[in-house]
Amino acid sequence: MTTTNTYPLPEYDMDIALTLYADHLLAGWKAFADHGANILPLPTVSFERGRTYIKVIFNRSAHSFIVIKPTKGFKVGDILKAATFKAPATNMARGSVLTGALDRTLWCGVI
Repeated sequence: MTTTNTYPLPEYDMDIALTLYADHLLAGWKAFADHGANILPLPTVSFERGRTYIKVIFNRSAHSFIVIKPTKGFKVGDILKAATFKAPATNMARGSVLTGALDRTLWCGVI
């Protein structure tokens, strides 16, 4: 199956958007690891779907949350910073997986 990375993606392409987001995070980690830390094992990126958010787990830590149900002024696809392992910080969106706005998301966290 060929995936497209042409943004913006429609809401029904959330699976493709999540794959591209995971690729973005792993590419950032690989760029870090290529600077002398290449003995580290490849990290894992996984997703846990909830009612309102998808939790992004990077190496067993909550990395970020993706909005899947519009709430608190956020749109579907918005990236929220993790406040705790179970809840996002709801002060502002840090980007969107559907529009490709990933400049504030790094492998080591969300700024």
